[in-house]
Amino acid sequence: MNPDCKRSFVIDRSFRGGINHPSQSKKPEFHRLVFVEGKTIREACDVLGFSTSAGDNWFRKMVALGQQID
Repeated sequence: MNPDCKRSFVIDRSFRGGINHPSQSKKPEFHRLVFVEGKTIREACDVLGFSTSAGDNWFRKMVALGQQID
């Protein structure tokens, strides 16, 4: 803790994970459910536990990336 400003700082800045960490990403599973298994966006979001608006955004981005590759 810095005695002048009363704030504490982390000395070890190694990344420990988080919502966007590749090991915790739900995007590959979302892709599998929607594009491979043919589930709806809502069904996939219910299974994975996040909002349908996030699922809709992911779906649009995945479709756009698929069109660029082809």
